[in-house]
Amino acid sequence: MATYLSEAGPPSYQLGQASVGTLSSAQSAHQSLEKAAVKSLATDDKEKFSYTSTIEDFPEGGLRAWLCVFGASIVMFLTYGMMQAFGVFQDYYAKHLLRNHSPSEISWIGSVQTFLLFGLGVITGRCFDNGYFFHTIIPGSLIYTFSLFMLSLCQPGRYYQFFLSQGVGLGLGMGMLAVPSASIASHYFRTNQARANGIVFAGLLPIGTSLGGVVWPIILNRMINGPLGFSLSIR
Repeated sequence: MATYLSEAGPPSYQLGQASVGTLSSAQSAHQSLEKAAVKSLATDDKEKFSYTSTIEDFPEGGLRAWLCVFGASIVMFLTYGMMQAFGVFQDYYAKHLLRNHSPSEISWIGSVQTFLLFGLGVITGRCFDNGYFFHTIIPGSLIYTFSLFMLSLCQPGRYYQFFLSQGVGLGLGMGMLAVPSASIASHYFRTNQARANGIVFAGLLPIGTSLGGVVWPIILNRMINGPLGFSLSIR
């Protein structure tokens, strides 16, 4: 018994060793927490500095930016505005050029055009995010112009010609133009993004989506049913 006490020490000595061990563990844990907190603060400061630098480098207006807004408004006027005027085409087709076809068949032209305009946004939007803006705008402009000219050459009663030129061709051209043009204006503004997008979509220049939907039906109805006729009006 004496030998055991001499080797292990008295109970008070054992309790002292346990307290010292617990205190050392607590100090080590506290130091680890302090290091983690300092590292977290350093990371937050770095991210905050990076975010601030990004904001400061973001463009805000300028001549190039407002010219971009002007160009996007023109595209909105020629795409969404033209799409909203299909009722004029459908009425003229039913009375003159496609009188032997049902209204349902004629409406498929406008339906396909609208579907391609919005549906291609899945592809063109992704291309725009990857930096391929001009890769969609330039081919889209060429397809739009070519299809519009081919529409003016369509022969009466040839349904497939109207479907391919106006439904498929114009739909593809509009789809490649609309989404990138609607998105590009916000890349030139930080505090005036809402104003720039409002000009593009509302037509405050005065061109754009909303005004195009008002102007195009009136113009096309007067021209197509006037002395110019269908072919010259489309050209």
